[in-house]
This record gives sequence, structure tokens and C-alpha cells, in this order.
Amino acid sequence: SGFLLGDHLKLQEVQLVESALIEERQSVTLFEYEAVQLAEALYGEAKGQPDDWPMITSAIYNRMFDNRWPDQFTQVLLYKCEINALCDNVTEDLSTEIGQQALRFAEQVLVEMRTGTYVPVHTGHSWATPAAADGHAYFESLCQVAEASGHKYFADCTLAPTVSLRPRVRPTDAERVAASVARSS
Repeated sequence: SGFLLGDHLKLQEVQLVESALIEERQSVTLFEYEAVQLAEALYGEAKGQPDDWPMITSAIYNRMFDNRWPDQFTQVLLYKCEINALCDNVTEDLSTEIGQQALRFAEQVLVEMRTGTYVPVHTGHSWATPAAADGHAYFESLCQVAEASGHKYFADCTLAPTVSLRPRVRPTDAERVAASVARSS
């Protein structure tokens, strides 16, 4: 149902890797594998901007509940090589200080996801740098739901909030008039 042969084969490869890690009890557990994959995705996608990590993680999490992506975490991470940092043949160096921070963050998020306490920070499922998003047909069909230091985050317009989530700083005209009337009484 909509799978191209190549996509189906890539999904099968991911499932085989997961099965080998679990069934044969090789050198890492599934949790460790997921943590490393997420840490590499965060490290590579955010390029040294940890404030983007919760945003990227939310987008990955939101994809698990969208029928356009697989519903398993590692499958979402590797789906169609959409996360460039995991498919660019450049291994992220998680031994650095920022790499270790990314790994600790990834482990924390995975524990929260498994215990049901994880709360995404936005409704978006896609992200791009501002330069990549501007003028790209894919992003023009979506609504921007968040922005961090390095990326813009997008969702289908039907999923985007219709009421601003930003706090109101100034009173509305009606509130100012009402306050003025109350003071003069």
C-alpha cells in the first residue's frame, strides 16, 4: 500500500538488524542501539545546538503516530534515510563532550517514552534549516509549529494549533476599554 520496492527492502533490512540484536543477544541491547541511533541523529542534525534536541526528538516521536511512517522507533529513525545524519556515511563522534550529552539525552528520552511520561514539545513531524525550508514545495504545504536555533518544525495544517500557544503580553483593545471604564467609575 504505497510502498516502493526499495522502501520495502530498506524496512526489511531495519527489521533484520533489530531482530539480530534482540534474538542473538549480540553486543548491544535494543535500548542501547536505539539510544546510539537517536544520539547520532540529534548530534548530526542539530550540529552542536542542544536546544534543538527536544524539538527534533518530538518530531521523531510524532512520526510514530502518523500513518506515513512506521510505528516503531528505530524504523522511524532509519525510514527512507530521511534523517540525513543517519544516512550520510559519516559516523557521529559520540565520544566528544557534546556526543556524550547527546547520548545521555537520548537515554533519558527513551526511558520517558517507555514509561509513558514523554511529552513532545510540539506537534510537528518534519524539520529543516530555514534555508532548506524556504521555497521548498514540501514545506510550503505544511504549517510551521515551532522554531529553535537551527531549525523550523512543521506539521500538517490540520495538526497545527489553531490558537497561538504564545503568552499574551498586551491586553486586547476591549480589555483596555473595560479597565479604563472600571478606573473612571
